[in-house]
Amino acid sequence: MAGWEAIMQKLPCGMDMEGRAKRDEMFKLFDPNDNRILSLAEVDKGVRDILKIDEIFDCKPAIMRAFQAAKSVAPIRSKYSEDFVTRSEFRVLLIYLAKYFELFQLFSLVDGPGDRRIDLAELTEAVPKLQEAGISIEDPEAAFQEMDVNGGGQILFNEFCDWALNQHIKGHLDDYTYPIPKSLVESGFPQSELQKLREDFSRFDENQDGQLNVDEFRLIMAARGKRYTPAELKARLGRYDANASGNISWQEFIDYTSREKFEQPTQEQLVAAFKFFDKDGSGFIDANELKEACVNSGHKMTPEEAQRMIQKADVNKDGKLNYAEFAKYLIGKEGTSHTAADYKGGMMGVAGGKLASNAHSGR
Repeated sequence: MAGWEAIMQKLPCGMDMEGRAKRDEMFKLFDPNDNRILSLAEVDKGVRDILKIDEIFDCKPAIMRAFQAAKSVAPIRSKYSEDFVTRSEFRVLLIYLAKYFELFQLFSLVDGPGDRRIDLAELTEAVPKLQEAGISIEDPEAAFQEMDVNGGGQILFNEFCDWALNQHIKGHLDDYTYPIPKSLVESGFPQSELQKLREDFSRFDENQDGQLNVDEFRLIMAARGKRYTPAELKARLGRYDANASGNISWQEFIDYTSREKFEQPTQEQLVAAFKFFDKDGSGFIDANELKEACVNSGHKMTPEEAQRMIQKADVNKDGKLNYAEFAKYLIGKEGTSHTAADYKGGMMGVAGGKLASNAHSGR
């Protein structure tokens, strides 16, 4: 386990004058361009060269989650502040770096082979270890279902984080005041849209119990201009009711909203997603580009997995994807089926996040 005392000494997270002064100087070092915003690359470099915390620098999933969560904390003040960490978010970034590193250590206790995926057997076997770490799981199967939000049969790091944060697990940061990080889906929404979603959810949650029952869910869908038969409504409710409670929670609601946007992407959004993978601008996506984009976005992918995914979508069998093949595969036209693995660990997961980001920003 990490030497937490040494790590926290390098992270000036305090609210006193000394902590503020140290953060001011540290932010200037993180921000060599002096533009008052930090990109993911600048944060990554700062962890290595300025904080000099090798344990966190080597833990890319923690850095990615910390960055994504921190950049959504402060109100949007410019066209850049939504995509970068601003000075006012820097303290929270430092705390989140430690928090997500702490959560990754817990995740690694369960992830026996280190493939960044947890199955039910691994979770069950790790219950005693988690108990020693202060996490009590009485029913591993129920906990697994709660973590596995999208029903893919495996728990990824982001799902584990969202579950752990909801459990209010005690850790090394309990002495600090900070906003609880949003879920991965929630942090992808602009704050103005997120506020509107909260208002809608509260307005239709008639008994204010924090859940939408089937009637409330039907009403909110009708308000969006979508009317379903009872069978269709039941199917949709079941699809996003992760814990099988019969109701839709706030987290399940925003997950539904994000996926609803993804289900009908515009051509402009598809083009932007294609360019995200087509790093060299050649008009094609090869296996190397697919793997690089997925890994950089926090999705572990081997060269063999990337090649298999390219082959699955490669209609003309030239070993790469053009835009038409990419779009057809992504939206599942003409009989293309997407497995849970496609959504949770590969191109569908990364492209889905890119599409949602483009939709939220109006691009």
